[in-house]
Amino acid sequence: MDILSALDLVATGVETGVFRDEYAFEAAVQNVVQASHDSHVRLDAGALNVFSFGSPYAISSVSTDAIELPKVYFTGLSSKQHWLLWNLIKT
Repeated sequence: MDILSALDLVATGVETGVFRDEYAFEAAVQNVVQASHDSHVRLDAGALNVFSFGSPYAISSVSTDAIELPKVYFTGLSSKQHWLLWNLIKT
């Protein structure tokens, strides 16, 4: 992904009045950042930064054979901790 070209498109959108409001502009910039698929690239700014959702637990999803749907696991927990947390969430 060419991030600079994508940001140039956003800038052109600003100059031509494509964005109806600040939120639409910020969403476009955030889409560019997320499209990089690089966890080292991050943007915490503006209206989109007002709300954030997180968890103290890392999760992973794994398919045992790459055909079946993946199952979600809590990463870094013992089997007992995983079972307790999973059952707490399901209820």
